Amino acid sequence: MLQKLSHHIAACLERAADCRRRAEQTTDAAMKADLLDMEARWTHLAGSYEFVESLERFVLSARQDRETRTIENDSIAAHQNGHGQAP
Repeated sequence: MLQKLSHHIAACLERAADCRRRAEQTTDAAMKADLLDMEARWTHLAGSYEFVESLERFVLSARQDRETRTIENDSIAAHQNGHGQAP
């Protein structure tokens, strides 16, 4: 999923840059304003994808940490039970 998001982020940033280039080339004030608005929207969308990507990384990391702690706790409990100690 992260690779897909990275692709979307890059595509949004490319479109934003294209809007900026086109805005710089036009002499029509209304068209320039529209293109700069579209640039801002593409940039905002890229930022939204970046947020989702960072959230996904956080969730995956938390899940891995939880699984690691569960395995470690199970190992400790098994070791204690093997030595006649209470879990």
